[in-house]
Amino acid sequence: WHCFYRTSGSIMASLNRVMGAVRRSGSVLLQQQPAEVARAAASAGTVRFMSSAGGDGQIIKVTMQDEVAVVRINDPSSPVNTLNAKTMEEFTGVMAQLKGNAAVKAAVIISGKPDCFVAGADIKMLSQCKSSEELEQLAKAGQDIFNEIESSELPIVAAVQGSCLGGGMELALACHYRIVAATGKTKLGLPEVKLGLLPGAGGTQRLPRIVSLPDALPFLLTGKDMRPKKAKSLGVADRLVEELGPGLVPGEARTLEYLEETAVQAAKELAAGTLKVKKHGQFAWNPKAIMRYLMNDWDYGRDFVMKKAREGVLKATRGNYPSPEAILDVVAAGKKHGFAAGLKAEREAFGKLGMTSESAGLISLFFGMTELKKNPSGKPARPVKTLGVLGAGLMGAGIGEVSVQKFDLLLKDTAQAGLSRGQQQIFDGLNGKVKRRAMTAFERDTILSGMTGTLEWDGFEKADMVIEAVFEELGVKHKVLAEVEARTPSHCIFATNTSSLKLADIAKVAKRPENVIGMHYFSPVPKMPLLEIITTPETSKETLSAAYDVGLKQGKTIIVVKDVAGFYVNRCLGPFMSECISLVQDGVDPPALDNALLNYGFPVGPVALADEVGIDVAAHVQANVAKELGVRMQGGDPQALQHMIDAGLTGRKGGAGFYVYGKGKQKGPKVVSPGAQQLIDRFRAGRALPKLSQEDIQYRMVTRFVNEAAYCLQDDIIRSPTDGDMGAVFGIGFPPFRGGPFRLFDTYGPRKFVDMMFRFRDTYGEQFAPAQVLVDHANKGTTFFSK
Repeated sequence: WHCFYRTSGSIMASLNRVMGAVRRSGSVLLQQQPAEVARAAASAGTVRFMSSAGGDGQIIKVTMQDEVAVVRINDPSSPVNTLNAKTMEEFTGVMAQLKGNAAVKAAVIISGKPDCFVAGADIKMLSQCKSSEELEQLAKAGQDIFNEIESSELPIVAAVQGSCLGGGMELALACHYRIVAATGKTKLGLPEVKLGLLPGAGGTQRLPRIVSLPDALPFLLTGKDMRPKKAKSLGVADRLVEELGPGLVPGEARTLEYLEETAVQAAKELAAGTLKVKKHGQFAWNPKAIMRYLMNDWDYGRDFVMKKAREGVLKATRGNYPSPEAILDVVAAGKKHGFAAGLKAEREAFGKLGMTSESAGLISLFFGMTELKKNPSGKPARPVKTLGVLGAGLMGAGIGEVSVQKFDLLLKDTAQAGLSRGQQQIFDGLNGKVKRRAMTAFERDTILSGMTGTLEWDGFEKADMVIEAVFEELGVKHKVLAEVEARTPSHCIFATNTSSLKLADIAKVAKRPENVIGMHYFSPVPKMPLLEIITTPETSKETLSAAYDVGLKQGKTIIVVKDVAGFYVNRCLGPFMSECISLVQDGVDPPALDNALLNYGFPVGPVALADEVGIDVAAHVQANVAKELGVRMQGGDPQALQHMIDAGLTGRKGGAGFYVYGKGKQKGPKVVSPGAQQLIDRFRAGRALPKLSQEDIQYRMVTRFVNEAAYCLQDDIIRSPTDGDMGAVFGIGFPPFRGGPFRLFDTYGPRKFVDMMFRFRDTYGEQFAPAQVLVDHANKGTTFFSK
């Protein structure tokens, strides 16, 4: 007990790391695009193994270096290695042959792809399973193979370079020794939670054995990446090899060769007994080992860690995501009842989670992201190399920050103070990566050397594209467009970041309208993943292709949208926010309204959202959209936001909106501002205030959003339900586990959803009349996505 209380401060520090990681959990999905580098033929004297009973493996090749078998994974049909059925079949054959070959004293598992070790399981294979039992059997097959690796008398070394995620990480954890290449593209992790799943091939059991429980839980519960140096400090990596520069072959290929040489030497030393592997459960009398024992193996300490982690998970997810709780359950099962019991609990939970609607929604986003990585207009004939950005404010500097690593950047402003602030913002963004060890200071400085800040038009004669981020006034946009066309070559694309003006209105003065396109970024640009690309009938296919290519290089998820008021995301937000005002007028207090939508899965409540973007901005967007939507914008008093502006209630930036804001980060519940409460009381006067359940509040809001999304599809504003789902999730944070508005409609049930809208229409008005495309699906019993 004395020892426990002496170390309680360290325990709480570790728990704070867990809680912080849980709170920062996000919905980033997996996608790697590594380049494949061909390897030289095996040297003379190589022993060829049969990877399966049928002949040489198509994916896994085994060669011998002295008495070390080098098991090379290289799927020729894919830019990444995945643990699909074929790979697992070949792996089983390889392990059987290694086990029975007296000439083999050790083995190295390595990839033939410099950018990818193994990117995880084949998600298509998982999505094709029709029952929990099928998924459970898949998990058991993976567990059995990795158990065989771990229990092998042969020392097996994992040589990791590039993406080592999901099943790839579980493979590495099962090996006896892990050597990791410290390259910028190398990352390790267990991201299954982002797909509504959990690691199903032993990851929930092995990671907490290798590192301490408080260190393991953040990676299991949030799916965040582990960089090489972090892996080494935690003990996941036993050794690092440094990245090599280019020579006769690219640097990544040289590094892979060096990694292989190092791994083979380590395997020889392991076989000879001159290199020792740290065994799990070894205890030593030092503070770190004592702390590990207290939090991993002592029942009271371990239960305390798990209890606090569970409280943090429930607070962060509000019970909407079952996978983090399941992860805690299976980790606890392994700790209490042993490794075998933990594996059993793991595969059973994997099977159950794979059949949940939450997992289906998250996996649909994964496939959506993959689909949107394909340029709909094909590869541009003239890719953008030099990119100009006009305006170094928050948006312009943000666009510059996501562009500077991929293009020669020209950042222009009209004032030195504004230009300096924008350049500093870009530096700070890259420097943050240096602090997180995602890049080196040298890499940061090399990237920044490609940026030119200017108050004039110097360099724009070489620009291939110019993105303007100036004031939202049509006259200003026209002036900037004329100047850009006069200062740039004839092929240069003019992209406007307008959020409220019609692209056709801006393009009216263009001499080269085929080169004009809209690129609507969301703030803050480095953090918000969505980009809406807007075209007019005159926008050329080549312009769209080049703009899409730029967006992909900036790391954006892109949807192509028709030139209408609000485009897609803001157009759907119009009726959504109108209903927010209507509910407040109907007696729902702002904190209760926000809380209901947070419980539904939104990252921020609608009232708080209005304060964050600015009441004046929200009012402008509402007025702009209302011109085209007519009755679909009815509900809340259209003058409500204007009354708030007149009262000086502009939101957080003004110190008060619906809520009161002080300096710095606020703690505790939000407080409705006195001015807003007076206006709310005035608007409620004389109204019959209905009694509304939390579900009523949630679906009055959500049906308005879904309905407008359906109109956008019906009116060809967006290209597909997938675009609509991706835009909603990545544009405003529509609950990811629900998959987006169209996936939600399918999951809820078309008939049930449309009947609910008709009930709302009869009670509250025509603004709830469902779009015809929704009615058609309800009448036919069909859905937007095949089941």
